[in-house]
Amino acid sequence: MALGSSLLLLHILLGSHSPDGVWQRLGFSPLLYGQVAAGMYLKVSLSDFLTLFCARTRGWACGLKSAFPSWQLLLAAFIALASSTTLAAHWPHALDGRPMSREYLPKSNLQPAEAVYKISGNRMDGADADLLVFTWLYCALFFVVMDLTKLALYRVLAVVDARDERRKAAAALSAVVASSGPTSGATTEAGAAAS
Repeated sequence: MALGSSLLLLHILLGSHSPDGVWQRLGFSPLLYGQVAAGMYLKVSLSDFLTLFCARTRGWACGLKSAFPSWQLLLAAFIALASSTTLAAHWPHALDGRPMSREYLPKSNLQPAEAVYKISGNRMDGADADLLVFTWLYCALFFVVMDLTKLALYRVLAVVDARDERRKAAAALSAVVASSGPTSGATTEAGAAAS
């Protein structure tokens, strides 16, 4: 589910320059590559942490019947989600006054750092408010879809498990009836009626 939603968001964000794309149809302006990277970073950070809330219960993750998360989990969620959002919005471009792309890319030996910097600039740019809000809403939507999928799969598994339990119970009853043998006509009729 998380992989599919990530690929769909990547498709939407990379198509932001297309007038027929989802991004521009929603009224947003085209994105730079660094903003697409920031949006994807935020999406992965949000959806991965929200998966914890979905996976921790068998019922609806936010339902009244579900166990309420501990304060430690809520605090960790707040810190992680706020940090991810802040980093996506204000991604640093320099470290100790030196541009990060020029400082760290020479160590990669993939391409000369200047060439990479001229082609794409910094690897990630800060996301604007439109991208932040869209990504949060997108992740919230897929959180609900993921939780509904979980509930549906638990129901399917319960049906399959119930069938398997009935099959085991019938086999056990047949084994008991077969091992008791026909001692009287009443016992044989009761065993036949039970199976």
